[in-house]
Amino acid sequence: MKKFLILVACSSLFLTSCVSSKKYAELEGKQKTTQDLLNTATVKLNDCLSDKSGLSAENNALKSQVATLNATNGDLINQIGNFTDLTIKGASNLEKSLESMKEKDVTRLKNSNNGKLIDDLKSQLEEAELKAIAYSKMIDIAEDKFKISIRKK
Repeated sequence: MKKFLILVACSSLFLTSCVSSKKYAELEGKQKTTQDLLNTATVKLNDCLSDKSGLSAENNALKSQVATLNATNGDLINQIGNFTDLTIKGASNLEKSLESMKEKDVTRLKNSNNGKLIDDLKSQLEEAELKAIAYSKMIDIAEDKFKISIRKK
């Protein structure tokens, strides 16, 4: 039994020291270094994931803003087209009014005396000046509202 106890004591000494303490300390150091690298990589990964979610939200906001700007741009293009049509119609109407006024002048010259003709011409001149002021004001308002230049500079 004594031999058995000595055998158990000796075998426990040999079994517990399979690796030298120097080698064990070296392996522990490597394990600690590896664990530190893993922790650092995990922190960097979490930072990257956080940055990604923030950038993704910013990207979505910018996409929404681009869509809004595209819609606004389309609306402005349509309004400019409408304004161009109105300007063309206004110019056409102005030409027709001037032609009509010229025809009236010719008719009045043939049918009236000089005093009445002068009064008629003065009233027509005042009317033409008022129209010119009205058209100028209309162009000013249109330039302010649509932020485009209509008059040649």
